[in-house]
Amino acid sequence: MTVETGAETRSWPRNPATDGLITHFQEAATLLGERVEPESRGGLSDGNALWDHVPTLDGLGPSGDNDHCSERSPDGSKLPEFVDLDSFVPKAAINALAIARWLRLGQSR
Repeated sequence: MTVETGAETRSWPRNPATDGLITHFQEAATLLGERVEPESRGGLSDGNALWDHVPTLDGLGPSGDNDHCSERSPDGSKLPEFVDLDSFVPKAAINALAIARWLRLGQSR
């Protein structure tokens, strides 16, 4: 078997546009009694193709673990992805408030 790399996804570095967008989400979370913390991680994201064109964030959905893993090992050591049901409403509220505030601020300039 021969394996060749056809294309590589550029990494998504920290940048001022992303940091500014994070600030909007952090402020919205604070108003709702929640927290949003930036986290650099490896892996694939649509954000890797967008970050240098528009302010971009990833990972704004519900909380959970084992993202994109549908496997379960026979010995039970590897679990499939799961979502914390209690995180849906708080995350949706943070997203809605942050986007509304971001749009309002953008229109006032």
